[in-house]
Amino acid sequence: MNEHPDTDKQQNSKRPYRADKSIGSLLDKLPPQAIELEEAVLGGMMLDRDAVTEVVDMLKPDSFYLEKHQHIYAAMHDLFLKSQPIDILTVTEQLRKNGKLEEVGGPVYVTMLTHRVGSTANIEHHARIVSERFILRELIKNANEIIKDSYEETSDVFEVLDKAEQGLFQITEKNLRRSYEDMGKLVAQAIKQLETLKGHEDGVVGVPSGLVALDRITSGWQQSDLIIMAARPAMGKTAMTLSIARNAAVEFRKAVAFFSLEMSAVQLVNRLISAETGIPAEKLKRGNLTDYEWIELTTKVERLAEAPIYIDDTPAINIFELRAKCRRLKMQHDIQMVVVDYLQLMSGGGGDRTKMSGNREQEISMISRSLKSIAKELNIPVIAISQLSRAVESRGGDKRPQLSDLRESGCLTGDARLQDAHSGRFYTMQELAERPVQEPIWVVSMDKDYQLKPFKLVKAFSSGQKEVFELVTRTGRRIKASANHPFLKLAGWTALENLKVGDRIGVAGKINIYNPVNVLSKEQLILLAHLIGDGCILPKQPYHYTSADSQNLEIVGFTANKLFGITPKYVKQGNWTHVYLTSPFHLTHNKKHPITTWYEGLGLEHVRSYEKRLPQGVFECDNEHICLFLHHLWSTDGNISHKFIEGRKNSVAIYYASSSWTLASQVQHLLTRLGIHSTISTVKQGNYRNMYHVLIQGNQNQLKFLQEIGCFGERGKIIPKLIEDLNQIKPNPNYGVLPKESWDLLVYPAIQKNKLSYHALYNQFGLSYSGAIKKAGISLERLTRVNTILNDETIQSHLSSPILWDEITTINPIGIEEVYDATVEESHNFVANDIVVHNSIEQDADMVIFLYRPEYYGFDVDEEGNSSKGVAEIIIAKHRNGPTDTAKVRFISQNAKFTDLDSGGVGDSFGSDLMPIGEIITVRSKINAAPNTPPDDDVPF
Repeated sequence: MNEHPDTDKQQNSKRPYRADKSIGSLLDKLPPQAIELEEAVLGGMMLDRDAVTEVVDMLKPDSFYLEKHQHIYAAMHDLFLKSQPIDILTVTEQLRKNGKLEEVGGPVYVTMLTHRVGSTANIEHHARIVSERFILRELIKNANEIIKDSYEETSDVFEVLDKAEQGLFQITEKNLRRSYEDMGKLVAQAIKQLETLKGHEDGVVGVPSGLVALDRITSGWQQSDLIIMAARPAMGKTAMTLSIARNAAVEFRKAVAFFSLEMSAVQLVNRLISAETGIPAEKLKRGNLTDYEWIELTTKVERLAEAPIYIDDTPAINIFELRAKCRRLKMQHDIQMVVVDYLQLMSGGGGDRTKMSGNREQEISMISRSLKSIAKELNIPVIAISQLSRAVESRGGDKRPQLSDLRESGCLTGDARLQDAHSGRFYTMQELAERPVQEPIWVVSMDKDYQLKPFKLVKAFSSGQKEVFELVTRTGRRIKASANHPFLKLAGWTALENLKVGDRIGVAGKINIYNPVNVLSKEQLILLAHLIGDGCILPKQPYHYTSADSQNLEIVGFTANKLFGITPKYVKQGNWTHVYLTSPFHLTHNKKHPITTWYEGLGLEHVRSYEKRLPQGVFECDNEHICLFLHHLWSTDGNISHKFIEGRKNSVAIYYASSSWTLASQVQHLLTRLGIHSTISTVKQGNYRNMYHVLIQGNQNQLKFLQEIGCFGERGKIIPKLIEDLNQIKPNPNYGVLPKESWDLLVYPAIQKNKLSYHALYNQFGLSYSGAIKKAGISLERLTRVNTILNDETIQSHLSSPILWDEITTINPIGIEEVYDATVEESHNFVANDIVVHNSIEQDADMVIFLYRPEYYGFDVDEEGNSSKGVAEIIIAKHRNGPTDTAKVRFISQNAKFTDLDSGGVGDSFGSDLMPIGEIITVRSKINAAPNTPPDDDVPF
């Protein structure tokens, strides 16, 4: 190799690439390099067309030490991608187009590179050395980062360790495989893959599960996919994943890593031995095997011993440890799949838990995101087992799981209101999340029997910025949530994105507060009700109250005098009278009007009608005091009147009107506290502000209102007559209707349990049955009569539940907002804005699979009357890159294994399709068999 002509000057001008400026800073040494070889490689590529193809997959622009060499190689790479010749002239022109020609030394330097080459015979060897020097520089840079992070006192040691492992792994990956691909090569690669797939007669292109019905749907577990496999306890999740791992490793020689957080490695191996040999697990526990069983054991266990399955039973492993172990297993054993059993037993972080989210729901969400990143990083499928919520058991029907049974960090906007179930106080999500100390509070939540009770909220937190939607119901309830936030349908928890107008969701029909404290006296509640309704408490204006009702005027003057020593002044104006509430003392800078001081203590602002709201103290009162407050509030802007309709009996109109939607919704909530159902109706006022009417409809609700709340003053004098009229009206049986899905989800399962039919049930009532009846909802009155015969516990839970099924009227996107969620122990749901909401964890998964065994819930036959005994369903509920469907397999309980429906019975690991080839047993593929081909055994499918 020739010497450099201007050694001193040129050596000083050699600048490493910008990303490498920190390299060698710790040791103050020149980083590893091979500049002469870099020149030889670049010069050889311009002289020999074949030399380009030998090094182009080995080197990247940043493989070169000198920045100008990086630019030159990048220009050559651009030409290569465009299938253009690479020589002095084309490279010079490409550098000019890239704006880098002068920076590399002009055409003279490009030409000089060709003079450095005696021969291109060893260019591949030279390129390999250039690549090795680059790897050494990357290692030094990574080591410097590790040292710097290790000296940071605030660093989490597990995060530092994970970052170090990731850096080393990326160095290996970048230099053993390409970090990017151009479209030309990708198209060629895709065509080659299609040609390869054409040779797969069974259609399995991923890691096979070994279960034909499942592989027919999935085509095997695909690279970089995160698969969530979820079920309720006792469904056999571990047994299923062990069967899948065994099939992949034994039958198809795919290396599998199995992380067991619940069972020990020995326990898992014993299960595998039982499944492999057909010897019942109980017999293996005791060890009392027959001679034949010992022969089976020694014969078949050898095949299992050679399987590339790597089991790690570290308890409570955290995500950093898992990722590090997966990387090492990938490098050492080239694992093709990872199984984690199970998600909820993992921990998210290392030693410094204060840096974590602080709540379990968000931690689980972080773990699921990390598992997806592992799948992408290692380019292998990751199967994570997950538990489903108790909603599966509580909703009735056939208990078949669905996506909304998964839990994750849900998302509501910061103004969503949660109520303390003990005190009645309201908190917004934002207030709860921003508390300096996250003290637990007891919030209103729904239990498994659909009852609203106190459950402990242990943490509220921000979930970041997300697109949100406003959901509005027929009764006027509103809530803003992200698309993945689940709401309660009769069929189970359903994400907002899967809801539609017309669906019915669960809202609170009655809320009990368990330890209310009357922070406001009766006199305060009376005066507050009148001032909220018809008072004018505005800055720079005299405080006054206006009414045409003498009793209202008198009670305001009386309570103002008793509470604050105010002497009321009455001024008549036409049909109205104003009560001026002048301060009993002279007002100075330090002395405020007593009503001003009172309002400030209540947290109320001096606002106009359309901005009025109720203070927290009202909601902390007991029901007696709430009735008193509403009794007086209704005498201001409320309405209680006769409603005359020709040809019908006299009816009643009851509503409260306000231009403040906030006040209207608060009045609706107070009625809900009392179990009185209401609807907020928007009344247009032309060019004026909308009015909001809180309507009380249905004679049962109206009677309850009139008898328990009533109305103060002149307006209330007609109440006895209204009650008399309402008692003449036959109650509407359609009030309080359960959705039409109730027929299939509640009534039909109960009919099956009682071994009846719809016709037989209705015959007992002396009625004829028509299928058309299922097209409408079912009233509580009718469902009560039905259950006198069926005596079903699930139906009874709904009959005694305070949950109402409110119809969705609109779902509108409203943009990106900060969103929040709360962690509620045990129930994992809460009531916000009087609507029942929940959480789930499926957003990170490419595929969500549920394992379901109907016989576990006592369903021995399916909807077609076929036996379900020994049959399990693998329900693919979400499949990002393929179809959703259900695969049926056989569960052999005594061996805790899953096989194809048409495989052999107990003791036969592979069924009747064995084909001995020498000493190797293979299984005939059935992936392309007709899905409805009847099996040879007696399983009725």
